[in-house]
Amino acid sequence: MTSRDELNGLTPRLRRYARALVTGSPMPCDAADDLVHATLMRALNARTVAGSGDLAIRLYATITQLHREMPAIGQSVVASGSGRPTLVAGTAALPTGAPHSRLAAGLLGLPLEDREALLLVTLEGFEHGDAARILRVSRSVLIARLTQARATLERFLESKPTPRRPSRAVPHLRLVT
Repeated sequence: MTSRDELNGLTPRLRRYARALVTGSPMPCDAADDLVHATLMRALNARTVAGSGDLAIRLYATITQLHREMPAIGQSVVASGSGRPTLVAGTAALPTGAPHSRLAAGLLGLPLEDREALLLVTLEGFEHGDAARILRVSRSVLIARLTQARATLERFLESKPTPRRPSRAVPHLRLVT
C-alpha cells in the first residue's frame, strides 16, 4: 500500500476523531474538517508518511496537537492556498449553539485532556499504550485521565437534564376555507 493510500484509508477515522474533539458528536463541522486537512497536509509536506513508526499514531498525535493549539491562540487551522497548513484567524466555522445530544454535551464538558484520552480509547479503539504515545503521556497518566473522564461523563449522563423553558412559538397557521 502506498503512502497516499494509507492516508486515504485513515482519513475517515481522523474525521470522526476531529469531529468528536471539536463538537462532541459525529455531525459535520468545518473546523474539524479543516483540522484533518491541515494534519494530512502537514504529513505530506513533512514527508513523515514514509518515516518509521506507525502512521496512525503519528497522524493522531499531529491532529491532537493541532487541536490543542486552536483554542490557545484563538485561531482555526486551515490550509492556505500554497498547500501548507497555516493558522489563520477566524476562517473556519466553529460549532455554534447547544450540542445535539446529552452525550455530546457531556463530552464537551470534559477537560480536553480527559476527552482526548476517552475518545482515543473508546471511539478510536487504541490500546492504552498507543493512546499514551499519541498524547505523549505515561500509561498511568492515560489511565487516570480515562478513569476521570468516565466518572465525570457517567455523573453527567445520570443527572437530570435541566428543564427547557417553554418556547414562545407562533401557533401554526391553518388555512380555513
